[in-house]
Amino acid sequence: MIAVLVLLALLTGCAAPPAPSAPSSDQPTAPLASQRTAPKRIAAVIMGDPPAFTGAATPTGMSGSYPGLDAIEELVQAGFSNFAHDGTLRPQLATATPSLDNGQWRLEPDGRMELTWKVRPGATWQDGTPVTSDDFIFSATVAQDRDLPFFGSPAWGQVERITAPDPSTVTVLWKQTYIHADALFSRSTTWPMPKHLLAQTYQENKAEFVQLPYWGREFVGAGPFRVRELMSGTRIVLDAYDGYALGRPKIDGIDITIVPDSNALVTHILSNAAQLTLGGRISVDQALQIRDRWTEGGMATDPSSLVATYPQFMGADPPIASNVQFIRALHYATDREQMVNTLMQGVTQVADTTVAPNAREFADVQSSIVRYPYDPRRATQMIEELGYTKGSDGMFRDASGTRLTIEARATSVSDIQPKALAAIAGYWRQLGVGVDEVVIPNQRVQDLEYRQSRPGFEVLSQSNDPEFFRGLRTSFHSAQIPLPQNRFAGGNRSRFSNPEMDARIEEYFVTIPPTQRLEVLRQIVRISGEQLPLMGLFYNASFVVVGRQLREVGGRGPNSTEAWNSEQWDAL
Repeated sequence: MIAVLVLLALLTGCAAPPAPSAPSSDQPTAPLASQRTAPKRIAAVIMGDPPAFTGAATPTGMSGSYPGLDAIEELVQAGFSNFAHDGTLRPQLATATPSLDNGQWRLEPDGRMELTWKVRPGATWQDGTPVTSDDFIFSATVAQDRDLPFFGSPAWGQVERITAPDPSTVTVLWKQTYIHADALFSRSTTWPMPKHLLAQTYQENKAEFVQLPYWGREFVGAGPFRVRELMSGTRIVLDAYDGYALGRPKIDGIDITIVPDSNALVTHILSNAAQLTLGGRISVDQALQIRDRWTEGGMATDPSSLVATYPQFMGADPPIASNVQFIRALHYATDREQMVNTLMQGVTQVADTTVAPNAREFADVQSSIVRYPYDPRRATQMIEELGYTKGSDGMFRDASGTRLTIEARATSVSDIQPKALAAIAGYWRQLGVGVDEVVIPNQRVQDLEYRQSRPGFEVLSQSNDPEFFRGLRTSFHSAQIPLPQNRFAGGNRSRFSNPEMDARIEEYFVTIPPTQRLEVLRQIVRISGEQLPLMGLFYNASFVVVGRQLREVGGRGPNSTEAWNSEQWDAL
């Protein structure tokens, strides 16, 4: 990912932006906070200090690097749509999400597509200016500007033309079929930007464009909350925006405290200084500590990533390590239920598929999941069928008497990975397979040749975003195998090659009708389960601390933040 540091200086000062002008009369209205007797404000806490508050366009990799930044963006900004907890798109600034059923998604005979969005009547920026199609045309121009790459998205490379037939209509013609086209102008691609505030600077001085105080304390979005105060390293104060397209939030404001690390976050919660965490990377042990000691609320727990073991299908040493039957035997020999209970304290579940259990597609792929229940006797039989026998020491040896030993690695970037490595190594040794455990030194984490040409297995955390399928071409397609000629930069970590998988992946990305696409996905899930380009262990967990007086506040979904429905939040 591209590290974007040009915005580091934006958070100097804490002056509040000018108060927005009154919204027009055709907007959704609600009683002003001043007319209510008991304003509702909630206190939240985030960990770490984002180098910039970008709001309208998160530089590549920034949201993932700063816990809570993505949620704050969803609090202050809105797109044509955003992702609900189950990964479905829900309209925000648009009246509807384009689909084949509503006629706003049209497939052309030559393989191109045309999608149309209608701006929701009464949608305004937080200074009262109406949101129009010109804002989206301007945002597309910025997103496709090669001088400002961090505002863009790979999706724009597939756009042929974007037009605005009228002030409330945006039409996008795509060069080819793209299954995620309906998520354009959302957090996953490019947030819309207010043309009336940014166009002049963009046209006259691009270097100054990225330095505007707009990207920090003077931010004006279209979301449910607006920025009143932003003090770097200390706090962010948000107020409800009366003119939000989906209606004024039920709470009047959110006071967000910034803390340096997860220990400080836990202390903040236990001292009752906050009722909500945003994007907090809380460990299982810390989550249990809060659960057992905090009497003012509880936690929403959701699977956040897939902890998996990646085999090596190219250049494995010994060669048996790339044999699919051997890999299946190792999977049968791993007691993943026990790993869930010991490493995750029973708060998540075994991972039998790469599709997230809280994704809308999960129920639809159940029939295609290949399961590997703990069965060490079966695992032993499978390895014996490969010509190995156990010696007096209980370890497998080949016909020449050479002991069967494999290497397994993990980084220490996340503490769960070396713990999972130690656990699987223990199970495999019990089976009779020698294991050389290697915790990758920090100085070699970025050494792609070392990582990708490993002789055996590696334990990693894999995103289980329901659109994990977005990365199918990267994760499992043979064109992405890391090799010397691509400087080992391909994303196919197991260096897996399977013509049927390649064909199904290509088919998936050109299949727009949901029912047909689900059938292709089921085939991908089956192939993955049979050939094991990765061996799912268990789901890691994200924890969102929620005070008992809060209502309609949930956890983080497969592709959503906890703030996806913040206009519905309420407090007793």
